Amino acid sequence: MDMSGEDISAQESNLLGAFCDMNDVEVPLHLLRYVCLFCGKNGLSLMKDCFEYGCPDSLPFLIAHAFITVVSNFIMSFHLIRIWLHIPAVMQHIIPFRTYVIRYLCKLSDQDLRQSAARNMADLMWSTVKEPLDTALCFDKESLDLAFKYFMSPTLTMRLAGLSQITSGRLFGEKLDQLISDATGEKSKFLPTAQA
Repeated sequence: MDMSGEDISAQESNLLGAFCDMNDVEVPLHLLRYVCLFCGKNGLSLMKDCFEYGCPDSLPFLIAHAFITVVSNFIMSFHLIRIWLHIPAVMQHIIPFRTYVIRYLCKLSDQDLRQSAARNMADLMWSTVKEPLDTALCFDKESLDLAFKYFMSPTLTMRLAGLSQITSGRLFGEKLDQLISDATGEKSKFLPTAQA
């Protein structure tokens, strides 16, 4: 296989194929190597553990922000990489990390959430996983919890950010309608029904 003018062995191709889609010849080989190295050495899993077991007292916000800064290059590249990364690899590495970072953000005080660094972290986590993975995620409770925390802030700017996230969820209305219907046994009156 020749990617970007560089020959790779069948063994390396198999190693890279564990995480990445090797059918796209436009991908720089060094990028695939770094993605596989980071995933193969459990880079995101180790970062996830810091957020999973940490709270603002044990994982100060400045250190958490430094972790996100390190990982953000990978996450921001993820928007480009997700077309090369296999869905199982995304589900194994990206989704758990995102979940625990959002839960960590929900534990922050209102004053900490007002910092631009916290807002950048929240925006990054909210935008990390979009189609086609949103159908696999279905109802994104963590994102809605964080959006609700923003919405309940006494600061207008934060309230508007929370409201924007609450209303931007494409599946939110459908899932809310479904939850209400399941709980009451009746059709929800919150969403209009299609006219035949």
